[in-house]
Amino acid sequence: MKNDPLNWQSRLQHVPMLGDAEDWELLRKWSLSEVWRVSFAEGRSVIVKCGRGAMSRELAVYLEILAPFNIHAPRLIHHFQDKHASLLVLEDLKGVDLETVPEAHHFITAAKGLARIRNQATKTLRQSRVKRQFVLSEEWFLRALRGILQAVGRKWDEACSIFSFELAILFRNSPMNIVHSDFHAKNLVVRGEQICAIDWANAYVAPHMGDLYCLVNEYQHHHPSADIAVLLDAYLNEREGCSFKGKHMQWHLVMGGICWHIQAVDWLIKEGRQYIPAAESWLPEMFDTLFHLIDHLQAEGRDEVNGRST
Repeated sequence: MKNDPLNWQSRLQHVPMLGDAEDWELLRKWSLSEVWRVSFAEGRSVIVKCGRGAMSRELAVYLEILAPFNIHAPRLIHHFQDKHASLLVLEDLKGVDLETVPEAHHFITAAKGLARIRNQATKTLRQSRVKRQFVLSEEWFLRALRGILQAVGRKWDEACSIFSFELAILFRNSPMNIVHSDFHAKNLVVRGEQICAIDWANAYVAPHMGDLYCLVNEYQHHHPSADIAVLLDAYLNEREGCSFKGKHMQWHLVMGGICWHIQAVDWLIKEGRQYIPAAESWLPEMFDTLFHLIDHLQAEGRDEVNGRST
């Protein structure tokens, strides 16, 4: 076996199919997680992920959310878990990520795909419940924001109070849905005319539209002169039961951006920067964007949204 990750030997015995591997290609390695492309003699390949400690969550997401919700994601072929780590054998999509081929029409396809993910999650959540560990509540976001404020030495001010008020509206009027939490071009694999989201390790359930916020931002980054209304219309036309436009959509994007940043920054402060080498350098800009969005919400004033589905 070429390039065999020796420190995995004790777990590989639980996944017999990997014993026939011809080659292991390391795709990513952090202190508590590794991702490999494993190739076999007949030309097929799979993706193998091993997560330890706090980075072993993706298997639970697959078993408790993606599979029961029938969410479009790389197929889970085999898995193993012990008290120290989890191991996933996943379908190798063999596509190219949207960051490498950031054509505008691929972003439009991704917006439609996101709408279909949320359609499917909406249907499932009407009929079943998700374990509490995967749900982020209104109280969670407020508690996390207070922790972030404390970390940067900023006090709870009027802008934060307005966000708290708007958050209550969001949770009252918008149904819970799945949030990928890293719906960026690097995690969107292009396969012909379809796009599939990968790396679901930090997915959770909440009512905000942070994934669409992330997609819109990257679309604007790669296509600064493009009209984002085209992307938003593609999402809305595919999204079942979604009828808002204009300021209502802008409100949801701002709220989604704030909630996305709160969760991401909270995770990076508490866990991520211990395991991801570049994480520390991401935080200053993320702090700035988070507080800019909160201040923007205050400047815009309250635009009440009742009975809207996201």
